[in-house]
Amino acid sequence: MMDQNQIIAFASYSAVSAAAILLSIKKWGRFYISATIVGSPFLAFSLYLWHSPIDIPLFVFVLIASSLLYERLFYLAFAGIITLFFLNLAGVGFPASWDGFDFAMSVSIIISFFFNERLRQINLNNENAKGGSRKNEIVRDVLQIGGGIVMLFIFFQFGKDTAQILITFIALDLYALGNYLGINRKSILARTIWFFERGGTELGIGAIWFATGVLLAFALVHGFAILAEIFFVLIIGDSLATIAGSSIKSPKLPYNRRKSVAGFTAIFLSSALFGFIIMGYAGIAIALIGAFAESISQYPFDDNLVIPLLMIVGSYFI
Repeated sequence: MMDQNQIIAFASYSAVSAAAILLSIKKWGRFYISATIVGSPFLAFSLYLWHSPIDIPLFVFVLIASSLLYERLFYLAFAGIITLFFLNLAGVGFPASWDGFDFAMSVSIIISFFFNERLRQINLNNENAKGGSRKNEIVRDVLQIGGGIVMLFIFFQFGKDTAQILITFIALDLYALGNYLGINRKSILARTIWFFERGGTELGIGAIWFATGVLLAFALVHGFAILAEIFFVLIIGDSLATIAGSSIKSPKLPYNRRKSVAGFTAIFLSSALFGFIIMGYAGIAIALIGAFAESISQYPFDDNLVIPLLMIVGSYFI
C-alpha cells in the first residue's frame, strides 16, 4: 500500500503526464497518440517492476523533447526531464529507481525514432551516410574508443549504481549540448564537432542511439561482468569492427553485404578476449552474440540498439 506522500506524488506525476500528453496531441496529433498507445505496456511493465511513477512523466517529456530535437522549444521539455532527474535523485515521493528511469527514457527515445516521421527520415539519412568517408569514420571510431575507455573506467572505478547515475546525467547533458550545437552551428565548438560528423545528417544521431543502448543495458542487466562486456562490445568492439572492415580487404558476410568478415573477426576476437578475462568461457559466448548482433544490424535497427538488446537476451541463457 502507498502512504499519503506516495499517493500525492503518484497523482502529481500522473496529472503532469496527462496534461503534457493532451497539449502534445493538440499540437502534434497522431504521433503522440501512437507513441502513447505503444508505450503504455512498457510503462506498465516499468511500474510493476520498479514501482516508480516518475517514469510516466519522464516517458512523456522525452517523447516531446525527441520530437522537438534541433528546435529551441526542445529546452522546455528538457527542463522537465532534468527536473525529474533531480527529483528521482532526491527520492521525492518514492525511493529513487535508476533502472526504471533509464528504461523509460530509452524506450521513449526508441519509440520516437520509429513513430515520428521527421526522426525516421533523420535516422535514414544517418544510415545512408555511414561509410561515406573512410577517413572520417576511422577518426570517429578512434574518438569513440577513447570515450569508451573513459566510460569503462567510470564503471570499474565507481561500480554499477554510482556509474549509472553519473552516466545518465552525462547522457542528458550531451543530449542538450547536441541540440544546442545542432541549432548554433557557427560557434567554434559546433564547427569542430560538425567536422567529425557524417555528411548529410544531423549532429549526434549515432550518439543518441549509443546512449539509448547504454541506458537500456543499465536498466535490464544487474550483473557487473555482463554489463562490462556489453559496454566493451558496444563501444570498443563495434569501433574496431568498423576500422578493420574499412581498412582490411575481405569477403562480405553472406547474410549482410554491408558487413565484412574482417569486421566480424575484429569485434569477436577483441570482445572474446575481454570477456574471457572478466567472465571466463561465458564471456566468449556473450562476445559471439555481440559480434553477430553487430553483423546483422541495419536500418531501421541501429547497431547501438541491436547489440545491447541481443546481448541482454543472450545473457539470460548463458
